[in-house]
Amino acid sequence: MKMDEMYILMKMKFRKGRDYWYGRCGIPEDNKNYKPELVYKFTTTDYMQSIVDVIRLTDRTKGRIYDTMYYVVPASEYYGKDKEDKKKFLDRELQEDYMENFFDTMEYIHALDRSNVLDNLPVKKVLSSIHLKFANVDPIDYIRLGLELVDLDLLNALTDTCVANIHNHVDLLELEDTASELEQYLHDCDKESLNTAVGLYKNAFINLEKVVKDLNNKIDQETGIYKSAIEEKENRRY
Repeated sequence: MKMDEMYILMKMKFRKGRDYWYGRCGIPEDNKNYKPELVYKFTTTDYMQSIVDVIRLTDRTKGRIYDTMYYVVPASEYYGKDKEDKKKFLDRELQEDYMENFFDTMEYIHALDRSNVLDNLPVKKVLSSIHLKFANVDPIDYIRLGLELVDLDLLNALTDTCVANIHNHVDLLELEDTASELEQYLHDCDKESLNTAVGLYKNAFINLEKVVKDLNNKIDQETGIYKSAIEEKENRRY
């Protein structure tokens, strides 16, 4: 987006709850809270700061029944001034597309970091925060937000595929026994090479298994965040 363009501040409500999402806001269509609202148009010379302000506005807006999301739409998306044009623009399905486009940007992640709204939240509340609920956040985005998060899918793949498969298909004792039996037929130099290779393989596997086990112990298996980082963030809150 160009920094000097005009934008529209919008707001849209979703019923509180874990299951609401785009396309299922939890509000009946005949309820007044179903309809998106055009708040105002504005021009900015600092788009990033505008996003920060929008995030803080959402953070300040607390509701008992509904979550209110503020987001920005380029003013160029709003054509015409008559009632029919406005009705088309305020179509809920269309606005949810605009809202998704707003959240799914690197600018939003950077602005969220600058806004400081997540700083005093416990880690698990950060992960379920309204500010992240509608964004398709990758594990690397949490790193950008200052959370020491590990991609659990990759960690599990390392644990299950790399380690478990090796353990299931390679019997280290059998490997050693087979190599030992084979030695009687080998030249001395080949015996030494085989023993060295088997030893390196065994030690490498044992070391890999230990490293992966230690890594799993350091990571909270529910959130994927380093346990030390969770403790550190909790200590900073008090």
